[in-house]
Amino acid sequence: MRNSIISTIAACVFLASLHAHETILSSNPMILPFAGRDGAIDVRLVGDEPSPACQVTVSANAQSSGDSPLVGITPAGPQPAPEVSLTVHALRQPQGDSETVTVSGSWVSVGIPSPPCLSGIRGPFSFKVTVTRTTPVVTAVGNAASFATGGIVPGAIATLFGTNLTGGMGINSATSLPLPTTLAGTSVIINGRATPLIAVVNVNGQQQINFQIPWSLQSGSTTTLAVNDGVTGPNISVTVLDAQPGIFGYSVDSKTFGAILHANFQLVDKDHPATAGETVLVFCTGLGAVSSPPGDGASGTGQPTVVAPTATIGNLPAIITFSGLAPGFAGLYQVNVQVPSGVAAGDQPVVLSAKGVSSNPVLLSVR
Repeated sequence: MRNSIISTIAACVFLASLHAHETILSSNPMILPFAGRDGAIDVRLVGDEPSPACQVTVSANAQSSGDSPLVGITPAGPQPAPEVSLTVHALRQPQGDSETVTVSGSWVSVGIPSPPCLSGIRGPFSFKVTVTRTTPVVTAVGNAASFATGGIVPGAIATLFGTNLTGGMGINSATSLPLPTTLAGTSVIINGRATPLIAVVNVNGQQQINFQIPWSLQSGSTTTLAVNDGVTGPNISVTVLDAQPGIFGYSVDSKTFGAILHANFQLVDKDHPATAGETVLVFCTGLGAVSSPPGDGASGTGQPTVVAPTATIGNLPAIITFSGLAPGFAGLYQVNVQVPSGVAAGDQPVVLSAKGVSSNPVLLSVR
């Protein structure tokens, strides 16, 4: 995955004792740009009671003016006194450009390990957090298999990278067909309409969205694309291409092998190599128009490509016996290719070409 880093916002808030077990805030308010749970403020509470021998817990809550909570709070404890911490993270975009909430609570000593720790003594605290609105920004759009940029192809699976794309965390994938147009609260807008989504990813600050390009786009035109995560980001212009073949692959020992199956659907790999004369199934995207295309986000049923691609294996021309949509998937193409006689044993490159554009090379293990 390309690097797209969302910075984590951190700050310290120091609370000094007024008198035993009461505290006041010395740094207030704090600014928290919305970035899902990737954006957080670490709050440190400091007091002179109880003693370092004590264990304390902190409870807190935030009052929000909106219909849903603006921030979430991960309470602290039990932790050694006199310093404890908690984490405040934004749950949604603010109403307007910013929204402020008051976080209030108390810390409580637990147990009586030794004097002068007093069980159950509470110390109140209160501070303000202002959540500011962030805008999704797309930094790159390309073929989901090859990551080639320069345009998008109707019906193909594409991927985009950027910042502030989603407040969701982890990998959020579509679980059924037709594909949804919203995942983890995020949409991709093409020419003003939400397009089918395959996955919205936010892992270790790296954000990516895989989606299907609408079949209705006209090749040779220019379209607009934006991301909405509660706020619609700026449009970018993208060229619509006739074809941009990309073969899906996986990495082993720094080598990229193709998503290529035997006729029995066994993966072709070093333990199950292909043989000369065998027909293998190459899975790819971006081959262009098909006869009677399905609806956007709907499953393909084997519709053939309007123009057949060409293929080479081990730099030798290879015969194609079928090229079209893979049944049971949206935006995925299948090309049945015969391994040419005379191809050398070992890991051989496979390349597909369509409309004068060549795919990324992937490796095929050949016996």
